[in-house]
Amino acid sequence: MAPDEMDANLRLSPESSGSRVLSDDPFNVRYDNCIVGAGLSGSVIAENYARLLGQTSLIIEKRDHIGGNCYDYIDDDTGIRVSLYGAHLFHTKHERVWEYVQKFTEWVPYEHKVLGLVNGKHVPIPVTIDTVNELFNLNIQTTEEMDEWLKNEQIIPVDEKETPENQKNTVNELFDLNIQTTEEMDEWLKNEQIIPVDENGNPREPENSEEVALMRVGQRLYDLIFKPYTKKQWDKYPAELGPEVLSRIPVRNNHDGRYFSDPHQALPKNGYTAIFEKMLSDPKITVLTSTDFFEVRDKLQCNRLYYTGPIDTYFADLGWPKLEYRSLSFERVVQKDTPGYFQPASVVNHPQAQNMDGEEVDFTRIVEYKHLLNQTSDHTIFFIERSTDEGDPYYPVPNQENQDLFQKYKEMAEKEDGVSFAGRLANYKYFNMDDAILNALELFDEDTAAMFDKKTEENSVVESE
Repeated sequence: MAPDEMDANLRLSPESSGSRVLSDDPFNVRYDNCIVGAGLSGSVIAENYARLLGQTSLIIEKRDHIGGNCYDYIDDDTGIRVSLYGAHLFHTKHERVWEYVQKFTEWVPYEHKVLGLVNGKHVPIPVTIDTVNELFNLNIQTTEEMDEWLKNEQIIPVDEKETPENQKNTVNELFDLNIQTTEEMDEWLKNEQIIPVDENGNPREPENSEEVALMRVGQRLYDLIFKPYTKKQWDKYPAELGPEVLSRIPVRNNHDGRYFSDPHQALPKNGYTAIFEKMLSDPKITVLTSTDFFEVRDKLQCNRLYYTGPIDTYFADLGWPKLEYRSLSFERVVQKDTPGYFQPASVVNHPQAQNMDGEEVDFTRIVEYKHLLNQTSDHTIFFIERSTDEGDPYYPVPNQENQDLFQKYKEMAEKEDGVSFAGRLANYKYFNMDDAILNALELFDEDTAAMFDKKTEENSVVESE
């Protein structure tokens, strides 16, 4: 069912901590918790309160559906399950998260692979041996050969303020060497053909994403893939972004074309929306969609508030500058009478600003959902994604100016009595799905530790009697 066909308000009957109370007006009921946002963070918190403590929660969701950015549905024209806000591929190394999500659905093992269209060729992303061989007409076969190629390509940032001793220590640590003297260091720099340095040049840690990329893959791959893609995604060049942006992207010295390396990688058999429907099915949880928290906050009756929206919006009345976010737009394209596929993989990135014909490429990637879970249809559907400044906030922009401003908002948040801030928008930090779940679980632990201690103490008294 498409989102515009959903009821304006989805209500899961409210219930007090004691007997069940049904009401046409949810604002006439007092809840243990009010939660802003029916995405991963808010839903996990509400589910845990209901299941573990028997507490009630009212979830207020601005959109007309539950599930946040994970929301998916069956497309009417093709019968293919698609995601409304871009592909979501679940992966985690956290055993607690993997165990938790098993409660709500059956998972199908799936290891995601991404291709990038670079110079007219589909190559693996992240960079692997096969990426390098294809782009530069090489024949690298082994990990050792790939290491040697990367070593010759890599560029080490320098810091004129560091001492020769620090310079030697950094290089020794990075490359497992035993350079002892300034003369040996000078000779190593010459032999490795690192960027030109003056007499005071010294290696240092990267300060931005450009230096991260140059240090890991060198100038050629940086210019072909990392620099243009980053500009399209963030409307900033890598030099304008913190090192964490490109540090997240792996570079492989083998043929492993998987996008993720986590031990648990899977897709929900019946889609993500079904997970949220089950997660929020407890009668102690009430959900209001198409409802703006800031328009109803004065009507709320709750003992505690959880806020998962943008932290700067919560404190808008302060009149401070807004934090910077990037959003996405999705152009839906249906191809009828296409029993096969439009493209060779579910996700194909388009990092370059122009194609081989010199035409502008203003989008970052194309997602064809038919590939996922081997769906079958006589037709296909794909979404062309573009990064934009307008629309719902997706990605916090990680630079020092934004981080400094966020710290001011965070200090205000810590002073809010009875309010907890959860999720990526409230923490101004990019979370993968598993990160968002873990963050919510740990926040629940922190906020309820005293309740569980009291419960344990009461059980001990009963047992002693």
